[in-house]
Amino acid sequence: MKPPEPRPGNRPPSFRFRLLRAVLRTVLVYGLLVWGYLAANSRTHPETLQQPLTHFLSWPIEEDAAIGCFIASAAAFFVLRTPAVRDRGRH
Repeated sequence: MKPPEPRPGNRPPSFRFRLLRAVLRTVLVYGLLVWGYLAANSRTHPETLQQPLTHFLSWPIEEDAAIGCFIASAAAFFVLRTPAVRDRGRH
């Protein structure tokens, strides 16, 4: 007996779609981790907020990086929660 044919609305997600979800989840998790680190650092060492994030470049400063990471993780979260992205991978 052969397996049932997948219905048009119930087909498995494509590689590109799975890759998009993986990238969005990565941005969400790592963005929150960097933001959490910089938020904790700003509580313990507030004088470093205006210093560059790395020794290699003068921009971004820690404050801008924290804001950018929070915005990126929030955007990834909201895109992941849209019905088109959330429900497409369910079988």
